[in-house]
Amino acid sequence: MNALKLDENTWSRWIITFILVLVTALEILDMTIVTVSLQDMRGSLGATSEQISWTVTSYMVMSAIVMPLSGFLTARLGRKRLLFVVIIGFGVFSALCGFATNLAEIVVFRALQGGFGALLAPISQATINDLFANRPDSERNKSMALYGMGIMTAPVFGPIIGGYLTQNINWRWDFFVNIPICLIVLPLIAIFITETERKSSKVDWLGMSVMALAVGSFQVVLDQGSSKGWFASDQIIILSMIAVSSFAYFLYRGIRMGRKNIINLGLFKDRLFAGSIFLILAYCMVLMGLLSWLPLFLETLLQYPALTTGEVLAPRGIIAAIAMMTLPLLMRFIAAHWLVMLGFLLTASGGYLMMSTFNLYIDPQAVLIPNLIQGAASALVFVPLARTFYGNLSPEDHAEAAGIFSFARSIGGSIGVSIMGTIFVRLSQVNWNELSGYVNAFNHNLTRWLEVNHQSIQDSQTIARLGNIVNEQATMLAFNDVFYFATVSSIILLPCALVLRKKVNKVN
Repeated sequence: MNALKLDENTWSRWIITFILVLVTALEILDMTIVTVSLQDMRGSLGATSEQISWTVTSYMVMSAIVMPLSGFLTARLGRKRLLFVVIIGFGVFSALCGFATNLAEIVVFRALQGGFGALLAPISQATINDLFANRPDSERNKSMALYGMGIMTAPVFGPIIGGYLTQNINWRWDFFVNIPICLIVLPLIAIFITETERKSSKVDWLGMSVMALAVGSFQVVLDQGSSKGWFASDQIIILSMIAVSSFAYFLYRGIRMGRKNIINLGLFKDRLFAGSIFLILAYCMVLMGLLSWLPLFLETLLQYPALTTGEVLAPRGIIAAIAMMTLPLLMRFIAAHWLVMLGFLLTASGGYLMMSTFNLYIDPQAVLIPNLIQGAASALVFVPLARTFYGNLSPEDHAEAAGIFSFARSIGGSIGVSIMGTIFVRLSQVNWNELSGYVNAFNHNLTRWLEVNHQSIQDSQTIARLGNIVNEQATMLAFNDVFYFATVSSIILLPCALVLRKKVNKVN
């Protein structure tokens, strides 16, 4: 059994929870902190834009591969020992990323940083759940709300911190900032966290290898597919075939082996668990997709500097944190599925406001309103799911279940970014083709515009100006299409939340 043996000191529980939320937020922060620094990194390391993107891809690939293994590694090493290993590894490779002198070094060190950091979220979630396993529901809800604050606000504040450090110091401090926090956390873990029972079991090397091959190739397809034209690229076709065949074999083998498999697929027999995994994956697809494309909208079309973009989006994280603190009270009176449905409805409402009101002349206040709505929505979705997904699982399955939950959150975000990126690229071209067809001498509106601005359609500067206008409008319409996709996806997810209606049978 993996439950932690703690005394009844309430302060100890909350101190441990705060420590774990801090390290989890730190790792998730690192997924987004470098996104605004890529151009500075590219110039410093002598890389192309496509090459420097591998600093993000390598981190995400290794993170996706390692994350589902948290239950297996916790059982083998013990939770406290594993926390020590991953925090030390995360800190060391953060430092090495900061000292990197070329592209190869930064890509390798980022991959290893992602591999160690990937375990922080599932270990922390499982530990917090076990800490409050025998406590009243009100305390358990508060602990998951605090954990949710770290999970849902870190992606918002990552670009803000990264933009500030890059603009005022150097991009290398995006990585150095992790080191003092890791050094502070290590002695606190030694003092407050007790070890769990270790279990010796045969390592399923084949299952681990097949899973790594499936997840790794799929993650590369998601990260690189859009830039390579998807299935117009032989590389993407080959990787997709590897991912599908590896995943199919992993499922076949996992069903036959049961608990002996590296991942216990039998956990999905629990409807609450399976439903929660689907919902968090689908929601993060929408959420992370929007969080990745909103900064691009503000920076490319509205010409906001990176730091200003971060400041405009910061209230989203603040309102999410405030909302999460109210969730424990709401969960006393409102069932989880109703809260999640309300979260999906608010996400759709925010997306609709973006789709219908965002234009090239929008002011920051108009950007703020839908972001506040969706910030509150993220709390309504995440906290009930994080509290509910354990379902009727036994405590010994909690660590593995937390790993799968974190993996679903991560891979859902990658899928969302990829899908919305494809929508944006394809529809930008479609919109451009359609709008450019109106630029001709027979368009009376264009003729009037030329007369008012004293321009001639025969003039090369006028043609260039019209080309820029068409490009801007086509890009704006493509962003509206992305927001439309997020809105429709959220509406489709609304009835899916009813899967959470099943009552949780307490096993602790």
